[in-house]
Amino acid sequence: KKMNLFLLEKKIKKISSFTFFFMTLFAVSINSNATTLHANTGGIYEQHKPTIVKIGKVINGNDLMETTPFLFQGTLYRLETLRPHTNKNKTSTIALEIVEINSGRRLGKFAIGHGLADAVVYNNNLHVFTSEFDKKRNKWGKSITKFVTSDLKNWNKSIVFSAHENSIDSIFNVSVTKEEVTNVWVMVYETNDSRYAPFTMRFAESHDLNLFRNIESAPPFRTEKYTGAPHLAW
Repeated sequence: KKMNLFLLEKKIKKISSFTFFFMTLFAVSINSNATTLHANTGGIYEQHKPTIVKIGKVINGNDLMETTPFLFQGTLYRLETLRPHTNKNKTSTIALEIVEINSGRRLGKFAIGHGLADAVVYNNNLHVFTSEFDKKRNKWGKSITKFVTSDLKNWNKSIVFSAHENSIDSIFNVSVTKEEVTNVWVMVYETNDSRYAPFTMRFAESHDLNLFRNIESAPPFRTEKYTGAPHLAW
């Protein structure tokens, strides 16, 4: 029997007086007797290497970048980052769009100029965390913007995090989850910190989901190798 979801990497670390689980999930098909790969500060150690079989992709073509599925008011949706100059986004600017998965109905573009997004549903609101592409610099910016809606039509926008280190030139992918024991929100964000190999994961936390601050006691994750496109879950 095969499973469709496999925990490829898990890192358990004590940070800011609470414990959270850093997990990277891949939608793959694996043999049920495969075991988890464990990570620690010395690297990844394999017990048994799983058989990973590609079982398809979200969509054909090159229209999409990052996608995030989410359940909102009983309906399954997918948040999409749309590449510019493609069939789904014929403009010259990156954007986001939500799709109702069962019907294929597209709700229209929003967050123009933003991408690499993550979606969190909390208190009957959808919170979308994004990076903004800076056209003047022709690269991604150094802040995280949040778009919030209660009806998937009207959005409120605010900047919830900014990187102040001179060594960080841009922020890319981001993922947010709630640590259920202490009710603290934890964010992992991807950077191209010049001190380390690209890309490096950093951590921030929030008590209200509106303002995130770096977790100073949390070291960057995997500074010696590429660790792009994180997913954080409790």
